[in-house]
Amino acid sequence: MSGPRPLHLSRRGAVYVVRFTLPRDISSDLTGMEIRKSLQTKDIDEARAKCLDAEIWFQNLISRLRTMSNPSRKDVEIAANLFFNRLKEAVDVPRDFLLENLDDEISFNIEESSRRIGEINQQLLVNAFDATVADNAQRLLSEIHVGLSQLDSSLAMLAKQLAAKAEREQWRYLIHQLSEPEKSFSVGDEIFVTAAPISHHPASKACPSSEHLALMAA
Repeated sequence: MSGPRPLHLSRRGAVYVVRFTLPRDISSDLTGMEIRKSLQTKDIDEARAKCLDAEIWFQNLISRLRTMSNPSRKDVEIAANLFFNRLKEAVDVPRDFLLENLDDEISFNIEESSRRIGEINQQLLVNAFDATVADNAQRLLSEIHVGLSQLDSSLAMLAKQLAAKAEREQWRYLIHQLSEPEKSFSVGDEIFVTAAPISHHPASKACPSSEHLALMAA
């Protein structure tokens, strides 16, 4: 078979390979990403045939990626509420402090919770977030089965902001449970007002489970 070599066909040593570049409209985070696959042949005619099959596969892949639904702002806000519910459930796991150090342990946990709330407030002021918030943003988005890399910059920032706010509310709830668990807890951020009702454990002080927040030791 004669003619010019197909655009996506090249050689690595003696073996033919295909190379495709993801187009800009798929995802800004993936722009320029190259997909390479060996055709496992040294024969040019066989390589041409396999290259044609690979081009069809790649075009089908691009079509699927382009028709995937992009999450909306409302989707991200719904995910934030689901994520906040999980954080509340983590706090609601009852744990017993050592009686001989009860006051000190409670005071220490309240102090550290307040310190973290201050850190989050500062991050929200400047829209610059630490690794904990970024990780929580990924976990938040997993509620709607997407990742940060699939969002445009504005929605990605929104996800981080909501993750930070959800964590802040979790720390506020922990302080509430440690200081006045017999009272109703009022959510401080209106985005979480529609979250599921908070259960109470008045018989024991509550603190976070290890799944979400490490129990602080004085």
